[in-house]
Amino acid sequence: MQYPGSKSIGSVDNSAIYTLCHSKLPRDMTIVGTIHVGTPEYFATLQSHLDERTAKGAEIQYENSTFPSPQNLKTYPDWVQNRTHRLRKSLAKFTINQTPTGYVEQGSKEGIQYRATWQPHDLNRADLVLRFGRVSSEIVTKAVEEASRGYKVYESPAIAAAGLIMAAKGWRILRDERTNFALNAVDNTLGKNPATNLTLLWGADHLPGLVEGMVDRGYNVTNCVWVPQETTHIS
Repeated sequence: MQYPGSKSIGSVDNSAIYTLCHSKLPRDMTIVGTIHVGTPEYFATLQSHLDERTAKGAEIQYENSTFPSPQNLKTYPDWVQNRTHRLRKSLAKFTINQTPTGYVEQGSKEGIQYRATWQPHDLNRADLVLRFGRVSSEIVTKAVEEASRGYKVYESPAIAAAGLIMAAKGWRILRDERTNFALNAVDNTLGKNPATNLTLLWGADHLPGLVEGMVDRGYNVTNCVWVPQETTHIS
């Protein structure tokens, strides 16, 4: 299985960068999709697109800056901690032999440095999925079973948890909620300044919903490029 929202080209997952323009307003819109782990060259390519748009005055909005401020881990219910521990233990064996060499995480120093309201040490990926996605033990079991059938697992048990649960109902709910959050944020931003050129850096699995939402708002897709997760070549 490929990363949700990506396109497989030559057995390599690619994420899309969409350029849109409004049918009546002099405004540009760019949606940069991201696979949350990849080679440093992959993130450098995405960063170059962001820098190019920033230099032209575009405002950048980052998906991970929209998470609510986390509570202290010590205040979490015991069941969240216990399920997180069991999830890591169950998934660890799937990551030993399936870690692509040279991959880094999006928010690492080799990835993309974005403004965020939370820090990586506050909540790891498994905790985020369990807390905001309301993942039940049945969904976790289903995700582990899918892993045994060859779902692509990336870097660590925590990252594997996020990648696996994307295929499950809990993540589907979370994804749709966050897509709507993004569209509402766009409406709010552009409502305050109709002349703003806006760029979103958002997870690839959100892009179909985001593009559809912007087309409903009077935008047209004028260009789309695909950026491979493992090389600097753009197809």
